[in-house]
Amino acid sequence: NFLLVEGKIKYHDFNQARFLGWVKNKKKYCGFYWPEPCKDLVVNVYPRSPEECVHSGKKIPLSEKVEVYRLGAFYFRMMTEKHPYEFEPEHTEDTKLSTVLKWLMDRKRIPRFPQEMEESRDPAIRALIRVTKLAMTYDWNKRPSARSIAKTLDAAMNVVRSIMEKEAKEEEKEATTEEEKEVTTEEEKMKET
Repeated sequence: NFLLVEGKIKYHDFNQARFLGWVKNKKKYCGFYWPEPCKDLVVNVYPRSPEECVHSGKKIPLSEKVEVYRLGAFYFRMMTEKHPYEFEPEHTEDTKLSTVLKWLMDRKRIPRFPQEMEESRDPAIRALIRVTKLAMTYDWNKRPSARSIAKTLDAAMNVVRSIMEKEAKEEEKEATTEEEKEVTTEEEKMKET
């Protein structure tokens, strides 16, 4: 799922990528089909997109937005060490996959993050939560493209870098001021003796 290119991690797919054919007369890509139903196994429920599961077992065309949803599920798991929907108030150790599947197919339900993450003031965490929620948009027609997600992340990283540089300069200034105070104190002590 990952490649290392010039020292940078690149995501390439989440096990459903297919080459999309081009329909000349309609001037658009055609979808692809995925035969695995959304049931029985954790890997067949938690990372799956709503459009896959609503039509589970039927031969419907899917789009690249399936992979965008999976990217969101990956980010969720990376940040929380749990699957999407495991922070739902009703979720217990005994929650069945069929229940999680109902939550996934509920267009009004968005996976919850732990409260301390949702309330975080850390701009990096806030950006990742925002991107994760965008990627996991229920309606695939409204779900952003992978390129849009990448641009959103780039913009967020620029903001985070700017904040980190500002904080580093402030810390450096504080350290310099503290050193100057220590030198002055030492000079005063030397004058007294």
